[in-house]
Amino acid sequence: MKSLQAKAVMHIEAAAEEVWPYLATPEGMNAYLTDEVNVEGNRIEEGAEVRIVIGDMINEAVCLKSDPPRRIVLRDLFRTLLADGSYLEYELTTAFVLEQEGVMTKVTVLAEGYEKNNIWMQWLRECGELGWRQSLFNLKHVIELGLDLRYDIFGYPRLGVCNCTASRELLKQHGYNPDQIGGNVLLEVFPDSPAYRAGLRQGDLVLALSGEPVPTYHTFVKALSLSVREQQAIPITYAREGRIYHTTASLSSDPLLTGLVQPTEERIAAILNRKADHGQSDS
Repeated sequence: MKSLQAKAVMHIEAAAEEVWPYLATPEGMNAYLTDEVNVEGNRIEEGAEVRIVIGDMINEAVCLKSDPPRRIVLRDLFRTLLADGSYLEYELTTAFVLEQEGVMTKVTVLAEGYEKNNIWMQWLRECGELGWRQSLFNLKHVIELGLDLRYDIFGYPRLGVCNCTASRELLKQHGYNPDQIGGNVLLEVFPDSPAYRAGLRQGDLVLALSGEPVPTYHTFVKALSLSVREQQAIPITYAREGRIYHTTASLSSDPLLTGLVQPTEERIAAILNRKADHGQSDS
């Protein structure tokens, strides 16, 4: 079965030996990326089983290769919490490659295994690619400036949806001309979320946020991030069954929507129960 990749690259002003511990030790990973890492010993070596928690996403990984300070490869088994309280499970292989270029180290993250022609895997790939760009950006700040900006980077307000770029094929299937229109298809709308209260539903095509077109997942997230400057509800333009609609939504930074929850089983269970309660009240 054909699969797709997610790739992110960052140049960091530090030696590869200095960058390596941030990729291969629990202490280093916790300094810029994760909420919790469990592994025997204090480093991730070949054959090690690693449990990684980032918000409401859990990764049960195995280290396939470790070549300090140049390359580390993980086989990942992810569980991502969905709006109805269920988990979406998927497997990837993620490689971290460090290349010394003078005083800079080029860090490349390459995640492989996203199933082609699967719209949920497209969402995961787009989330993963942008997420790694953001995480490497934070790693650069942690190493070069001593600043951990992860909650500033990932804490932007949310609509409460799962969305991905609408492909040309998908647009055609729904009767749209891909040369004239583009946007983000809503795969899931969280019950009682800002999006739901604004009238958005699964399958809608979001065309613009705050007056700015959002033809890709990246532009969608960027528009939400910029909305933090606004104190009022943001305008949204969307399409449904060939017709164009306009609405407004007041965004939220609720952990239910951002995934920024503390990594304890009790807190994750509480978020799951809230999602289940919302789903029951909506039925």
